[in-house]
Amino acid sequence: MPQDDQARSYLWDMREAAKEIVGFMSGIKFHEFEKNKMLRAAVERHPCA
Repeated sequence: MPQDDQARSYLWDMREAAKEIVGFMSGIKFHEFEKNKMLRAAVERHPCA
């Protein structure tokens, strides 16, 4: 795969991961995020995060 295509692929993956994380965090306050171990793990350890 050419380097430009690979870079675009990585950027696409990061964009999709960011969209998923925004969905995870929708309506969540920071203090709720801090207390919710499962949500923190989902956001912090997302495959492309």
